[in-house]
Amino acid sequence: MNKKRIEQLILRLLSGSIDVIVIMVPLFFVSLYVFHFSVKISELYAQFGFLIYNLLLIDWLKGQTLGKKVARLYVEFEEGDKSPLIKKGIREVTKLLYFLPIAGPVFCVISIVIYLFKGKFLHDIAGKSDVILEKDLIEEGH
Repeated sequence: MNKKRIEQLILRLLSGSIDVIVIMVPLFFVSLYVFHFSVKISELYAQFGFLIYNLLLIDWLKGQTLGKKVARLYVEFEEGDKSPLIKKGIREVTKLLYFLPIAGPVFCVISIVIYLFKGKFLHDIAGKSDVILEKDLIEEGH
């Protein structure tokens, strides 16, 4: 395991945490306290909002969400910027596995173990994507 992979792991966890805090937490509390939905329904709304947020921002902002922008990360797909929305959607839907009751933490551990060995999380593999550090893009001349 190299230093670069650990650095990227930390940045990706930071990035994901920012996106959860910015989107999922507010949606959950609005659903729960403003619309008076049950906890389970509020969780579903928050997860659906998280999915849509990630999908649209990755598509519209050339591979970045707010969290990725802060961490200076970019999502790149095999087809580049012209990757179909369905492929981006597969990547984002796969992330919902991490939020499943009971199985979610298992998927998180599996995904992190895969990352430690292959440099890609489960959702990267499903969506045929890579997450690139901004400094690596600059060095490559993108």
